[in-house]
Formats: sequence, structure tokens, C-alpha cells
Amino acid sequence: TRAARMLTKLGITPGFAMDITTNDEDGKPWSFDLQEQKDKAEAKVLETCPDLLVGSPMCKDFSLWQRLNEAKSSNPAKYEEARESSREHLKFVCRNYQHQYDGGRLFLREHPQQASSWNEECMRKIMSLPGASWVDMHQCQLGQNDGEGNPVKKPTRWLSNSKHILKMLNVRCPGSGGWCLQGGEWKRHTPCYRRVATAAAIYPFRLCRAILQGLAKEMKDRGRTNTAVKLILPPT
Repeated sequence: TRAARMLTKLGITPGFAMDITTNDEDGKPWSFDLQEQKDKAEAKVLETCPDLLVGSPMCKDFSLWQRLNEAKSSNPAKYEEARESSREHLKFVCRNYQHQYDGGRLFLREHPQQASSWNEECMRKIMSLPGASWVDMHQCQLGQNDGEGNPVKKPTRWLSNSKHILKMLNVRCPGSGGWCLQGGEWKRHTPCYRRVATAAAIYPFRLCRAILQGLAKEMKDRGRTNTAVKLILPPT
């Protein structure tokens, strides 16, 4: 939404974000552990009918690192309990993707490429929708860096019913063996875990711009202007 405000020439009206860093109309931080706030958020999506809905629910419990930790744990039940809570979040965002699709509007979903969430039943249903497709990309090619300017590869899968957005996001790093070609310069990738992974949850400006440029092209194809983009981001 901040990038949409900056890129005024694209003609995209900034919408809203719903996550733990923002508050609802009652001044309460959005938390989709609470059914009341899930209902409120879903009603808002249905009422406002955004042209684009972006979802990025928490990925920790579906991550490869978490699966490795679970395999070594003496109490694997706690991991399954946490994963079940994340499944509820996933079902919630999938319902909203379906609302967008049924209304002839756009959705965009992002999660790590290797996340097990892509195999969840509700997610497979969305992936099978006619016109929906996905691309696997490397975020280092769209500006993802650590705090010192070193590239963070962060393999990511994007799912959408917008071919233009996916085309803008379909970029891969040409480097290998830990090397990255970014901006015409070869650098070493910084591993994406712990503090680096937390920081990399924030989309860099170039990534946001690519999404918005794809959206602008999609809306032009549909004969639309003054597009509204709304984000629904469950807590991470």
C-alpha cells in the first residue's frame, strides 16, 4: 500500500493492510487467532471488493526448518498443535481468495517455495481453479537483501489468477554455489534464517513495484483504471 502511494503514475488506489502491525476500527491489532476478527476481516473484503487481494499467512509452521526441528524433537505433538493453528489461518485466507475469484477479481498468494502449506487441501483447491497459476522465483532478483546489502535468495512461490503479475514475478537468480548476480555484480547469498528470515518477511520496494506494475497491466487488459489494491496479511 505504501508503494502504491509512491507510484502514483500507475493509477492504483492504496487500500488497507490487516496484520498485527495495524489496528481495526476499534483500535485493536488484527489477530486472526480470534474468530471475531476473522469474521470482521472477511466481511470487509466482501464489502469493499478489492481488485487485488494479497495474502501471506504465517509460514513458520510449514517451513522446512520446522520439519527438521520436529523430526529431532522429543515432543512432536507441540509442532502438530502449532501447525493446526496455522492451518486455520490458511483456510481463512483461502476463503478470501475464493471470494475474489468468484467475484471476478484478483488474488495473489505468497509462501516459501518449499513450504508444506502448498500441499494442504484448501490450498490445492485454490491452485486448481481455472485461470490460476504459479511461478517460483528468487527474491534476490527484486531487491531482497540483508541489513548489510548482501542478497537474500529466498525461493518463493507466487500463486495468482493474474498472468501479468506472475510474469513480473517470474525471475530467477542465474548464480549457483551460493553466488548471486544482482545489479550486474556478483555477491554471495546470505542464508535466509533467524533474523535474516524475519527481516526478509518485508517485501522490498522493487518487489512491491513489480506486483503493482503487473496489476496495472492486468487492469488495462480488463479496461479498468483507478484500481484498488488491498492487502490481507495474517500475523507472521
